[in-house]
Amino acid sequence: MAEWLPKNEAKTLARDHELKTYIDTLPKDRAGYGLIHQDAHGGNFFIKDGAITLFDFDDCMYGWFIYDIAMVLFYAALGKEDMAAFTKTFMGDFLQGYAQENMLDPPWLPEIPHFLKLREIDLYAIIHPVLMSKISMTLGAPAIWLAAKKKSKRMYRLSNLIGGHWNR
Repeated sequence: MAEWLPKNEAKTLARDHELKTYIDTLPKDRAGYGLIHQDAHGGNFFIKDGAITLFDFDDCMYGWFIYDIAMVLFYAALGKEDMAAFTKTFMGDFLQGYAQENMLDPPWLPEIPHFLKLREIDLYAIIHPVLMSKISMTLGAPAIWLAAKKKSKRMYRLSNLIGGHWNR
């Protein structure tokens, strides 16, 4: 999706390339790679009688299972005031439930920040043209830009909370 960014976004484009190059080195074995939903968030599932029904499979793809976990965390943590406390509680509970369906080797967990950053860049690429259009047409543009920038910084903090130098 970085191809949707203008060429003057050199730093973001370089980061996207660096990130994808790294992710491409991850093993694609049955233990960590397979069919994933790739868009699991609160708008794409129902809970009824304790059972979760996931839907909206148009973004399904073959990918790393840890990517699905990172996507769930990305959307669950979005906008939380205390992301550190939320992440600690959420990930413990989530991984316990996840293990009932699929066992993921613990060495995969440090890869989460890479996939959080990938999602952040993808969303930025999607939102950027719309945001720039609104900025050019709206007198209140600085407020819109600052709100988007603040949200991006929150996700940056989330990435840093769960480790890795990749999140700069």
